[in-house]
Amino acid sequence: MATIKRIGFPYQLLIALVLAVIFGNFFYRSQILFYNLLGTVYSLMQLR
Repeated sequence: MATIKRIGFPYQLLIALVLAVIFGNFFYRSQILFYNLLGTVYSLMQLR
């Protein structure tokens, strides 16, 4: 268990970094999508 932890630490750090990048990308894209949706709804409301 100790040897796995000692070897696995850099990998855990790498995995955490990759996950952080993926989640950051996801939140960034979802924010853009949200603002685009908000803009389209706003423009549709102005058309009426």
